[in-house]
Amino acid sequence: LMLNVLPQHLTGKPLILFVLEDDRAGFRNFLTELKSKDPNWVTQKETLLAPRDGEHFPVSMMVKVVPASHVGENNPDVFYRWLLRDVSEQKALMDALNIANESLEKRVEERTAELTQKNKELQDFAFIASHDMQEPLRKVKTFAELIKEKYGDMLPDEASDYFERMLRANERMDEMLQGL
Repeated sequence: LMLNVLPQHLTGKPLILFVLEDDRAGFRNFLTELKSKDPNWVTQKETLLAPRDGEHFPVSMMVKVVPASHVGENNPDVFYRWLLRDVSEQKALMDALNIANESLEKRVEERTAELTQKNKELQDFAFIASHDMQEPLRKVKTFAELIKEKYGDMLPDEASDYFERMLRANERMDEMLQGL
């Protein structure tokens, strides 16, 4: 009843009568290919069917070629056994999934752009902060060197050690700021 046709009215009728008009040429080519296949060959195809009353809908078809001699006929034609399955729900779900994926991809792109912008801002801030901190650091180093140079002989050993430590700490801080 998928086609709004009683089963007894389908038997012996060509399925192409129910194929959507736009798909019929492709369907005829498909049937021509089927005739050349081994009788035990089974294939699957999707197409749109158009019932007499109602909108067209997608179906998945499993098709088996059956020689006429297997159904008691003495003619060279072939018959087909069709197993039709309405895949409207699956198609609708796939469409919804594709829309959701596109939306997700767009959101990922937007977030990536935001993160890229935030990273640039962070790098700019680090550069400015590093630059701003280097000047006072240079002054501390300069004054420490001046004091050591001018008064180094008068300083007790402990004070000289403190100045050396201060200058090494200053060098480490300078290296860290350069790393920023």
